[in-house]
Amino acid sequence: MKRMIFMLMLLAGSRAASFSQRSFDVCMQVTRVIDGDTFEGHLFYRVEPERTGQSQGGGEMWVQQMTLSRIRISGIDAPERGQFFGDVATAHLKWLVEGRRVGLEMTKVDAYGRWVAVVWSEGRDIGGEMLKEGLAWYREEYGQNPAYSRLQSDAKMAGRGLWTDGDAIEPWKWRKMSRWERDAWR
Repeated sequence: MKRMIFMLMLLAGSRAASFSQRSFDVCMQVTRVIDGDTFEGHLFYRVEPERTGQSQGGGEMWVQQMTLSRIRISGIDAPERGQFFGDVATAHLKWLVEGRRVGLEMTKVDAYGRWVAVVWSEGRDIGGEMLKEGLAWYREEYGQNPAYSRLQSDAKMAGRGLWTDGDAIEPWKWRKMSRWERDAWR
């Protein structure tokens, strides 16, 4: 089992939550994007001052997790590497979050041990941004969000991203294909 090493950090003012109008109890400094719907980095947890014995001095107390954690964006499934638009989806997610601090609304841990979360950066819902650009499919079983269905429909109607290809195959079907089937599909 992984050992978690924690370090207390005092962040001036509300710097950790200053990237948007929302206030989060969990944030992440994104260090690497893995694909179009998964990234990793260091988590930060807000700690109530009375729980630490510290007086309220105007700042917020945060705990930084020193080990890396992986986050899967809730409600979307982006094309895989090697799949049509997989590299574009990965590059777009890098542009949106890599090197930035993002807010997280954690929902669950998936079968691969990744946290599934609604992700926010600079006031924008990152899953929604990926759908709006036509770089992911909305998956209700990965998180129910009626706005996501509308964003996917709008991107499809406008022919954005992966919707430029009438034969785009969903990632969940792609993952089930053999290597030879994938090569024939490309």
